[in-house]
Amino acid sequence: MTEDQLRAELNAVYASTSWKLTAPLRYTVQLLKSGGLPKLLRDIRALLKKLMPVKAVKARASEAMPDRLNEEGKRILNELQSRRKHSRNRQK
Repeated sequence: MTEDQLRAELNAVYASTSWKLTAPLRYTVQLLKSGGLPKLLRDIRALLKKLMPVKAVKARASEAMPDRLNEEGKRILNELQSRRKHSRNRQK
């Protein structure tokens, strides 16, 4: 095969649906092999901390409107508030 034919065949593979569908899998395997997954997770956590400070998250949790939650939501909110109070008492 000539170089042009090989390039055309490779371009056809890259344009194929199967190549596009398996892209996330190839990316994940590459991260795992290179040891880059922990770094990626650290970078994501750092970015989230910059975008969403802890104080803002706590404020939003305490400002939740229980009247707009269904029963499961109310139960979860009560559980979280209970854990928060328990955590504060242990720190004192």
